[in-house]
Amino acid sequence: MRDKKKIIAIIIAVVAVIGLAVAWCAWRQTVTRKATVKPTATASAKTSSRPHKTTSPTPATTRLTDEQKQQALDIATRFEHAAHDWGADPAAVTSESNNFQPGSIIDQWAAPTSLDETTINAVSSIPMSKTGWDSPSRYCLGDKEKNGTETLCNLQPNRLIYWGNQHFLFGARLDGEPTGTVDDNGTVTAEGKIRMVIWSTDLEENGTAVMQSDGQNQWTFTPYTGTLTYKDTLTIKDGKVTNRKAATTLPWIADPWYGDWRQQATASVSQWKDVSQPTIILTGDLPPMNLHMDSEENIQIIRNNPNLDD
Repeated sequence: MRDKKKIIAIIIAVVAVIGLAVAWCAWRQTVTRKATVKPTATASAKTSSRPHKTTSPTPATTRLTDEQKQQALDIATRFEHAAHDWGADPAAVTSESNNFQPGSIIDQWAAPTSLDETTINAVSSIPMSKTGWDSPSRYCLGDKEKNGTETLCNLQPNRLIYWGNQHFLFGARLDGEPTGTVDDNGTVTAEGKIRMVIWSTDLEENGTAVMQSDGQNQWTFTPYTGTLTYKDTLTIKDGKVTNRKAATTLPWIADPWYGDWRQQATASVSQWKDVSQPTIILTGDLPPMNLHMDSEENIQIIRNNPNLDD
């Protein structure tokens, strides 16, 4: 009997242990499942707590008013004049009605020795050419002492003075006002013509004729003029042109602030249009040659017309 009771007790104990084990496993699975689901629920909660992103509509392009467009055109016009109007005025120099005296030509139109940046800086923030009018002349490059050009460099320190010694006068003006269009973003396209003038100093070699009339000397003054076209796309900001995209590269005689002054003044003459070289008879002596040196042998010049009868 006692053995039976022991067996029954053992069975009951085993069943109890198994029951406890099953119960523990069931509890463990429940806890593990909750632990696994909990982060997901938290992530979902975090995700749902974020603001819902929506695609913003593309803002409509702000169109310029007619007044703003006119202001942009006015700035572009001022810029084109400031960029191209300089030196001798072709219309004034070639006007026979001026009845020039040699002294007035020297006083008014002889090549300058410096340029004033005030006007261009008032309407433009575009950097000037690194090889511009005030860049060192060819006499100032390299070892001046070794090349024997120290004295010439002192006399002609920059490109403007150097070219002024090769040609008596040069300059440009817009030939009429520019025509322009304005995009809705304020970009202006401006185009038109520039008229240039040049007259070389090598008077004696060119055979300038001097004759007597009523006891006075007379000689021919024959400045050479022509036109080139320009077309600029201008970016304007805060009342100034901040960028210029030119359709063509202009010579420095037409583009003094942004052109390359290493080129010869006459480099573009073969491309000039509307060419003119009037013969203007002046009374008096030739301009004194000590004001401007004779042009060098390798410099292209515009020959003065030597014939008083032309």
